[in-house]
Order: sequence, then structure tokens, then C-alpha cells
Amino acid sequence: MATKPVKKKKTPLTKKQQIIREVIFFAVVIALTFSFMPIMKASLKSDYPLVVVTSGSMETTIYRGDLLVIGGKDPAEILVGDHIDHGGDIILYNATGLNWESRGSDEPIVHRCVGKEVGDDGVLYFTAQGDNLDTNTRPDTDDDGNTIRIPEDHILGVVKSIIPKIGYPKLWMAENNIFSTILVIGLAILLVVSIVDDYLHPEKEEKNEAKTRESAESEIDDSEIISRINDGQVKEEESKDSGDSEIDLGI
Repeated sequence: MATKPVKKKKTPLTKKQQIIREVIFFAVVIALTFSFMPIMKASLKSDYPLVVVTSGSMETTIYRGDLLVIGGKDPAEILVGDHIDHGGDIILYNATGLNWESRGSDEPIVHRCVGKEVGDDGVLYFTAQGDNLDTNTRPDTDDDGNTIRIPEDHILGVVKSIIPKIGYPKLWMAENNIFSTILVIGLAILLVVSIVDDYLHPEKEEKNEAKTRESAESEIDDSEIISRINDGQVKEEESKDSGDSEIDLGI
């Protein structure tokens, strides 16, 4: 009878090791985030590869909290759709400088392209409109009530795909600025206090490390005892099996 190997428990991390591991983890996450965005921008050919929707003007196609993947596209190849039947491309455009200051935000607009024409200056101009039939009954208009003509250099890209609801954490952070700031500051303070406490009271860390070593040694001793007991049982069973064999041969 084969004995099952006794699994040794992992030695618990000390407080200092846990802090170091957490700091390294957050540093890696931040590094990956900063390296991820340039890769996304280059691959999608857009300065805004990921956009979180903050309004309901595109319902029922796109909802608040949806994450949009934006890709670059030659303005001449952008397809025109319809407010009712949809189709065409959903564009992301920069509304700054288009006499639409009343909306109170510098964030780009995500609406469906519903018109395209070449102006007298040879520049392509687009008109856009949200899919929401209740709030967007006509194409986007400026503060004077005129339909906004979006020049091609204001087009930031087109929607490539929609990932539902994944952008809600960003919305919560933006809408609860004070709470999110307090949370981040509170976690930072706790981390600093913990590090300072370890520095000022090294004896605590030494006691914790001693307890950790004792616990690990105790687990190893227990494992050795169990292993020896199992070995003894195996030898006893082998001895019995050997005796039975000799009796059978004698008959």
C-alpha cells in the first residue's frame, strides 16, 4: 500500500513581506496600464482607444457605463447611417470649437453619423445624432440652434466594439470624486503607518517572524510524524502480506 505524500503548508508571509508584495503588485499594475494604452493606441490607430459612455443619448444601442473600443478610420470611408434604422458608423468626435459650450464638458461625443458632405473649402463635414428617440430628436445642434457641421479633423475614430457595463467603476469614481479620493488617501495612510510602525518597532516584526518560524517548524514536525506513522503502517501491512504468502505456499 503506497502512502500519500503529506502536503506541507506554505509558510505564512510576515507583515513586511505582505506589504512588499502589495507594493510590487500595484507597481506592476501601474506599469502595465501605462504600457497597455500606447499599444492600444498604435494597434487601433486612435488617440482614444477606450471610451466609457457617460450619457444615455445613444440608447438603446449604447448605455451609460458601456466601454467602447475606438479605432481610427479614413474620414472618406466613414459610412452614413440613419437615426431610426441605424446602420452606418458610430463616430467619436471632438466638439471643442464647434460652438457647443452649453453642454458644459470637453469630453468627446459618441453619436451616429447621419450625414456627410464636402464643403466649399474641399473639407469633409459630418453631422451626427444620438440614437435615443426621446432625447435626440434632431442632429446635434450648437448653442445657436444650428446643425453642427463636424470637420473631418475633429473625427477621433469610430466604434469598433461595445463591452457592456464594464465602465461603471470609472463612472462611480467620477461621480463620487470625494469618496474615491478619501478611499485612496485612506489606503495610502494605512500603508505608510504600517511601514513606519515596523520601522519604529522592529521588535514586533521580530516576534512575528519568530512566531512564523515556530509555526512553520511545528507544521514540518507534524508532517514528519504523520509520514513516519504512515511508513510504519505500510511496513506492518507488507509484513502481513508476506506472512499470508508463505502460508499459501505451504498449502
